[in-house]
Amino acid sequence: MIRRTRVRSRGSGARAIAAGLLACAGTLVATAAESTPLPEPDAVYHGTIAPDAGSGPFVVELRRDTEVLDQDVLAAQGDTFVLRAKLERPVAPQAARTSGTARVGDQIVFYVDDVEQTGRTIMNRGEIVAIDLSETPTCGTPVSGNTGGPTASDALFVLRAAVGLDVCTPACSCDVDGSGSTAASDALLVLSAAVGLSVTLDCAGCP
Repeated sequence: MIRRTRVRSRGSGARAIAAGLLACAGTLVATAAESTPLPEPDAVYHGTIAPDAGSGPFVVELRRDTEVLDQDVLAAQGDTFVLRAKLERPVAPQAARTSGTARVGDQIVFYVDDVEQTGRTIMNRGEIVAIDLSETPTCGTPVSGNTGGPTASDALFVLRAAVGLDVCTPACSCDVDGSGSTAASDALLVLSAAVGLSVTLDCAGCP
């Protein structure tokens, strides 16, 4: 009588189990990567508020849409505010947002005591930007607030606003032809005024 005995290879079985576990782990990691945003360096904004804002304290806020991203309380005029936007970089563009965070390309707006001041676009990861809220924007001067007339910096800001890279607050400070919207032609008018050419700026609702 001949007895046949099957010899099992423990080594091959162990390798098969290990391969299966690695495959499962890879799937879990891939799934997590699709839904978990990666941290980015904070975007930091600092500056001062209008000298005629009254008596303190003053609450300065940074918002994206209606969500407050950060807040600073100034005890008196002349104090410097520092606001941070916590940035996230989603692995997948459709990934859900994390509350209280922003992304490069978002439009953000600054408020003082719940009054909208100015806005801008988050351009770079970890950017550090000086924001001057001490000047009141007038017709054609969304940046400088220069009652003596627009500057080249104002013209550049209007152009950026025209292509969606910045936000004019109030909107009338960039709409210098009274059309109801901001376009490249508005930037050209502001630049013409900045270099001393005779042009008419028509900003309904702006001083």
